[in-house]
Amino acid sequence: MNGNESRGPSCSFEFVGESSGLLGPGETRWPFTNGYAFATWIYIESFADTLNASTAAAAIAAASAAKSGKTSAAANVHAGEGTGLFSFLTPDNNQGIEVYFYAQFLVVESSSGKGNKASLHFTHAFKPQCWYFIGLEHTCNQGLLGNSESELRLYIDGSLYETLPFEFPRISKPLSSCCIGSNPSSCIC
Repeated sequence: MNGNESRGPSCSFEFVGESSGLLGPGETRWPFTNGYAFATWIYIESFADTLNASTAAAAIAAASAAKSGKTSAAANVHAGEGTGLFSFLTPDNNQGIEVYFYAQFLVVESSSGKGNKASLHFTHAFKPQCWYFIGLEHTCNQGLLGNSESELRLYIDGSLYETLPFEFPRISKPLSSCCIGSNPSSCIC
């Protein structure tokens, strides 16, 4: 990055408060079958729920457990408890993808219905009052025998930070909400 890019973008939206953000119309179907990517500049003034050292260690342990295929109760953070980055959900919130900050950590939740929900915590602790250019890339490679391998990559300031296996969302119902910069409950009227 050159000197001008390291300070942040030349134009931006300012989302202040819980009910701010962008709300897009729902689509008739989930348009992505092999992957999607989301990239944005982000600046968070402060995190409403900073974690103490033991809770942060538990969140990092949960992310490490996810890498090894083990599950952990600490990995299950309820959606809406953090600052929303984006979400694409069906009317019953039973299918979709949601990405948000829980304290300083980025969390991804995916639900394909029938109680099939997965959570992933990235281990990077974002600092308040800093500009970051973050990118998420979620890929799904279909195998010949119907098997699929999915992974989620986090890029920070143009560099790959972390790659984790993560189930690609299977969404068969129409989407009702597409939120950017807000929690789904805050942006649905």
